[in-house]
Parts: sequence; C-alpha cells; structure tokens
Amino acid sequence: MHPRFTLKILVTIGILAIATAKVVVTPPCLVYPIGSPGWPLPGPLRQSPTSSVSGATAIVLIHGWQRTKDCNDFATAESGEVYFSGLVPVIDSRFGRDNRVMVFTYPTFNPFQIAGGQLAALLDDAAQNHGVSSVIFVGHSMGGLVARAAAQELTTIYRRPALVRGILTLATPHNGIPRADQQVVNAIFFGLDQGAQSLFDGLQQQQSEPPIFAYAGYLTPNARNPLAPCPGTSGSGVIPKVYALNCAFLAGKFAAPSDGLVQISSALPSFATTVHPLFTNYDHTEMKAGDGGAGLPSDPLFAQIVSDLRGLIPPPAPEFVVSIGCACNPISLAVVGTDLIMLVGVGGTSNVVARLFQFSMATGATSEPLGPFSPGLGALPAQLRSDGNYIYWSSGGFSVYPYTIKRLPVNGGAAETVVTGVTAGPGGHY
Repeated sequence: MHPRFTLKILVTIGILAIATAKVVVTPPCLVYPIGSPGWPLPGPLRQSPTSSVSGATAIVLIHGWQRTKDCNDFATAESGEVYFSGLVPVIDSRFGRDNRVMVFTYPTFNPFQIAGGQLAALLDDAAQNHGVSSVIFVGHSMGGLVARAAAQELTTIYRRPALVRGILTLATPHNGIPRADQQVVNAIFFGLDQGAQSLFDGLQQQQSEPPIFAYAGYLTPNARNPLAPCPGTSGSGVIPKVYALNCAFLAGKFAAPSDGLVQISSALPSFATTVHPLFTNYDHTEMKAGDGGAGLPSDPLFAQIVSDLRGLIPPPAPEFVVSIGCACNPISLAVVGTDLIMLVGVGGTSNVVARLFQFSMATGATSEPLGPFSPGLGALPAQLRSDGNYIYWSSGGFSVYPYTIKRLPVNGGAAETVVTGVTAGPGGHY
C-alpha cells in the first residue's frame, strides 16, 4: 500500500476556491489498470488504436467514481475504454477516421479537482507538442466534474480558453448531492474516500465555461407503492437493486426524481447550455452503458451523444480538385489567402517549359497571372514562396543560366527581378 500523508491545500479553479482544510491525498499512482488488448500501454490519457493519430480534435471520455481505496486497488480497476466498452466503439466508428478518440483513467479516491488538474496538464502538452487544436469531453458522473475542472484550468492556468469546444455530461452531479441523502448514499456506495466526498458539493457555474450538454436518467417510481423499488434498472445485480431502492427513497421521502443515484435537478443544472429530455428508465449505470447495459449502437442515448459530437467537431478543411486544362506536372505550390499558386512543368516532369497558374479556392476560377503561357518565368523556375504581398520564385542556377529570384505582386502587376547574375547555386540566397 502506498503511504498516505496529510497536508493543507488550496485548490483554485476559475472562481472555484476550496477553503484551506485538511485533505487526505494519496501520492500519484505509478501503476495504471491494464486496458483492452491492442490499446497503448497503461497510462492516464490513451488513444484508441483505430482512431486518427494526426487528428486535430480529441474526443476524451472520462469515467466516473469507482470503489478504490488506494493505488493498489486502482491498479485493478476498470480502465477508461473498459468502463466505456459500449460507447467507445460507437464514437470511434463515427468519428475515429479523422479525430482522436481518447480515454482518461484516474484514481477516483482523490477529489475530482485533482484529476481535472492532471487532465488539463496532459491536454496542454497535447496542444503544444502533438497537434491537438480542439477537445471535446464526454464525462459520466464524476467524470463530468473532472471535465469541467480541467476546462477551467486550461482557461485560467494554461491560457487556452478556446481549446475545449464542449462538454457532454452524463448523469453528473453538478449541483452535488443534497445533505439529506448523503448519509444513505455514503453508506451504500461510497465509504469515506475524498473523491466521493467531493461529489457531495458538486461544482457550481464557473466563469467562461465551454458549452455544457447535460444528460439525465430517470427511474419512474412504482405507481402502486411509491416506497417500493423503482422498476427499469439495468439488471438483477446488487448495484441495480440499490439504484431501485435509492430511487424509491429519494422519490418517496424527498420528492426528488433520480436515476437511482444522482437527482435530476443536479444532473440538469440551470447553467447548462443544452438540457436534453430525460432518458426514462435509464439508471445511473445505463447512462454510460445504454439501456439494459447492452451498449447497442442504436441506443437512443448513444444516438444523442453522436449528434452532439457531430455538431461540436470542427468541419474538415475543404478538398478541391483543380483542373488547369493542360497535361502538367506540379513543380511547386504556395497558398496566398484563399488562392493556390501553382508552378507546373508542361509536357513532362521537368521545369524546362513551365507555367504559373493561380486557382481561387473561393470562386473556383483559374488564371495565369503572368499571361498566357506565363512569359517572364525565366529558365528552370522552381521554389514558389509568398510573404502575402508578393509571390517569389527562383530560376536558373544551372550551367549557363545565372541564378535569379523574381517576384510578382499578389494584387496584380508585372514580374520584377529581385536578384540576378549570381553564378553559384541557390544555397544561401533564397
């Protein structure tokens, strides 16, 4: 067992400030749960092996609370892709070709703010060093609070307010768990770990939060006997039975509809950007595994998640098929604004005979900015460049052709010679 230690901490995330208090925090766990076959080695943030390795958007799934008292327990817990064994394949099949599908696995016995800070640091590194330019979170239960905490740190600490495009929260206790119900929930589910206790207060609205799409399950009370277990839970195991009993307790004693664990009023906070209709007869586990825990791709919950993700993922860059009306081979390309400048060889792969074309990606029109058959290119043109004001290219540099640099104003005009008469090659001149 890893040693535990007691310290005083002050956690600040956005406008959230947890007053200085004694908090028992376990040192970072060194061993992570073994994931599914084919996935990367165990670690906190891992990517589906069938999703894009270069996608600019990362869809990050974050699991909820798991009963683990220390790092030894955590090493045998469910990894993120096992926890979301039904949802990950659905998201991967819809979006994995062009986007990264990732899972975040973390020890839940610490307050959710700690996991949020770790996730924010990992995503800052992904943005800085690995080409990730946007992130969408899908968090179940405690995972939704982890996502919101991470988004706040990315904004306030890492200065990346635009990185997170949205957060989908599935049965997340945004408004916490009412005090009257805490003793029951604590006795049945949680024990006394700090992670579970952090859920009791939830996380109120923060400054400059990304769009939040809130989902909630609803178990309908027994119509004949409100104190009888609620029907509609995910199976006959112990946890579904507890959901059914706790649902009846909440509905009968406090008139508080729930999914058997999280009350609807907490899962659907007033500050959510989008509040989805209730998923009736979905208990707390079904809110990440689908109706009956079957994880079917056609499940209404999964269909709504896919719809929200589709609206949040940035559209791919448009693809253009350029026809310039000649049997040409590309020599060099440059982009100027919304125009594509193309230097092409005519009738072969060389640039002995070449032409300069300009293609407008806005209108689809093609032109020759130097005139028909591009007089003035010079001998053996190559190496297009642009500074936004001029289009530059080199010519010559071989045999009897002196090395020359020419340019053409972007907004029209005649070609100009910048450098000429240099007999050496282009090294150091362009």
